[in-house]
Amino acid sequence: MKFSLFILFLMITLSAQADQSANHLARYIGNLNMYDVTFTLLDSKCSTSYALTKKQVEEIDKLTLEKTGVSYKKYISIVGDPELTLEMAEEAIQLLLENNCNARLLDQWHYRVSKGVDKNLSELRNAEPTNMQIK
Repeated sequence: MKFSLFILFLMITLSAQADQSANHLARYIGNLNMYDVTFTLLDSKCSTSYALTKKQVEEIDKLTLEKTGVSYKKYISIVGDPELTLEMAEEAIQLLLENNCNARLLDQWHYRVSKGVDKNLSELRNAEPTNMQIK
């Protein structure tokens, strides 16, 4: 009886850890997708060049594949909500657009926001892979 309770406890603990790992990965990958969409949208509206670099996107894709078993684009298509992400990106840049894409404001905004990209990319690099199946 004690052994079966121990096994049950162990399974619940491992499941909780897997869920926690999946939640962390979802947050990091989701945040990076939000930055990706926001920067791309801002580039199209204000003629800036803030979009994630090809190298950054390739690293995100590689890390996502390593940590989740699926590519970045596939992960976002399964877990993400493109319409909501775009809506949130539009809200995030609304003041910049209302200020006619003021160069000084854009640079200040990008400087602050790009720190989030670096932080989430670093967190993704250090995150534990998930055992959960993502299909």
